[in-house]
Amino acid sequence: MNVDISEVVHEPVMTARPHQTVGHVRDLMTRHRVSALPVVNTEEEPIGMITSSDSAHDLLSLVEEHRFTAKQGPTPSKRSKGRT
Repeated sequence: MNVDISEVVHEPVMTARPHQTVGHVRDLMTRHRVSALPVVNTEEEPIGMITSSDSAHDLLSLVEEHRFTAKQGPTPSKRSKGRT
């Protein structure tokens, strides 16, 4: 494809910040129909990228972690052992 990047780039450039939640960034990407955002620091310097597959993976990991913790239930204390 012989098209210059300048012809397809979106402006202004949307960015994500390290302190933003995965859910917030996922909503931004969905709303603006993009599949990736550069992550920038306080000086607006790029420090990474987040993609829609990254955020989906992170959310699934959190759900699985929550399910495991919920199934496990509370750990009985030493005092309650043996009591009925």
